[in-house]
Amino acid sequence: DTRCSCYFRRVDRASVSRLCSLFEDDGMSAIEYGKILAQLKLGRTDEAEKSLKEALKYSENIGIEISRSRHRRLKPEDDLRPIEIGSRFEAELYWTHFGRFWEETPGAVEFVRSHASKVATD
Repeated sequence: DTRCSCYFRRVDRASVSRLCSLFEDDGMSAIEYGKILAQLKLGRTDEAEKSLKEALKYSENIGIEISRSRHRRLKPEDDLRPIEIGSRFEAELYWTHFGRFWEETPGAVEFVRSHASKVATD
């Protein structure tokens, strides 16, 4: 979602949080994982942990992609490809658009990495 990306670029955490609340049942990756990142930026780690557990149930590949140390660079025309929800391509596309916000947030990638591994073993 371009609004979510715009709010992150403006460092407007409260707006990201409000946007995610408005569309909380939407299931869009930008909203699901944007909510987690906004919660982390606001210091709400308990909420972020609950949100991540829920997000991993439906889009585990995005959690895996966030956790990776290296990411495949997509081509501009990949934005035009159909996206299968939950697919690795969806995760790669998510990272292409939102990865920098995760990298700019101290501890955010490690948070997903540690919690995603716990969910995988549950």
